[in-house]
Amino acid sequence: MWSAPFLLWKARRGWPLWDHNGNNRPHAVADRLAWPRRDFVRDCGMATPDLSDREQYIAYRRELRGVARWSRLAGFVLVVIAFALFVWPQSGGPWMLGPLRTETWGWIALVGGWLIWIAVIVRRTRYHKARLAEADEAGR
Repeated sequence: MWSAPFLLWKARRGWPLWDHNGNNRPHAVADRLAWPRRDFVRDCGMATPDLSDREQYIAYRRELRGVARWSRLAGFVLVVIAFALFVWPQSGGPWMLGPLRTETWGWIALVGGWLIWIAVIVRRTRYHKARLAEADEAGR
């Protein structure tokens, strides 16, 4: 069952707490929190990309590269840190950092960096799909 603060949080945003049968609707909350929402793209007044025009295609690629740029950079930094943690003991550094071996910290950083990169790929794909869905809706 949902907690009272969560239900108040939902109610303040005007979200329906139950469907017409009186059932709780947790799946509707997940749908509303999905990023990016199509109305977000529409409300920002973004023009739909014309990918057949070379200049608009280049501008759209630049726009896609800007989505989650800082997250992508954080993932890259974690992968570089992982590489440094793998090499450091081989070049005379300590074998242990805190309670774990240096190599273990490297694996943790590597997995974290790749998880961030996968999340960025998902986020950019959702953004791209929302933009193209906006183009499909405008064409109808």
